[in-house]
Amino acid sequence: MPRKSRKEASDPLLWIQKLVRCRDYKFSRKVLNGISNGDFGEEDIEESILRGSIRKCEKDELGESIDGKKYVICGPAVCGLEFQTAGKLIYWTHGETYFIITVYGRT
Repeated sequence: MPRKSRKEASDPLLWIQKLVRCRDYKFSRKVLNGISNGDFGEEDIEESILRGSIRKCEKDELGESIDGKKYVICGPAVCGLEFQTAGKLIYWTHGETYFIITVYGRT
C-alpha cells in the first residue's frame, strides 16, 4: 500500500482517488447488484470518483470508517452524465480501502 503524502492525508478526496486508481476499493452488495443488473458499470463508478468532488460529508453512524465520516462524491460517469456515490475509508485485510456503499446513479 502506498504511503499517504501530507497533502493526501489532509484531503480525503485525494486519498480516495489514489485508492480508486490503485483499484483498492470494495463494493457493497447493493452496488454489486446494480452492476450485475446493468444499471451502471464499474468504470462509471471509477470515472465519477476520479473526476468528481466531495459534495457532502456525513458522520459514519456505524463507526466503521477510519476518520468517522462518509463521503458523497459527484462527478461525470463515462457517458458524461453526473453520477453520485457514497462511501467511506475503512481498514481491510491489507490496509486502507475505499468502501463504496451506494450509487445514486446518473442525475
